[in-house]
Amino acid sequence: MNVFDAVKRKDLTSLKECSSDGTINSQDKNGMTPLMIAIDNNDFELVKYILGLKINLNVIDKHGQTAIMIAAGRGNTSIVKEILRYKPNLKMKSKSGGTAYDFAVENGHKEIAKQLS
Repeated sequence: MNVFDAVKRKDLTSLKECSSDGTINSQDKNGMTPLMIAIDNNDFELVKYILGLKINLNVIDKHGQTAIMIAAGRGNTSIVKEILRYKPNLKMKSKSGGTAYDFAVENGHKEIAKQLS
């Protein structure tokens, strides 16, 4: 099993076993990292585990979005708070020109927008 399969299956045990080989920073064909997939799946435990590894929070997917942008757009306050502990670059803009703050506002997540401002 690889890191992407483990994250998609929400399998923390398997993720721990296969994330030690450096593939935790790899991207799939859409530019998504395991962290981005865990955020997309709204899986706080996997997000928390992955953040504890040596990862680059400012990797962009094919839309130019970072993990914090995805989390802000999805509206999971707990995940956004956890990511913010690791100091992502909040000034980065996606290909559409939006920041994490913009994604929160566009999707009606006022509490998250406050955290990002």
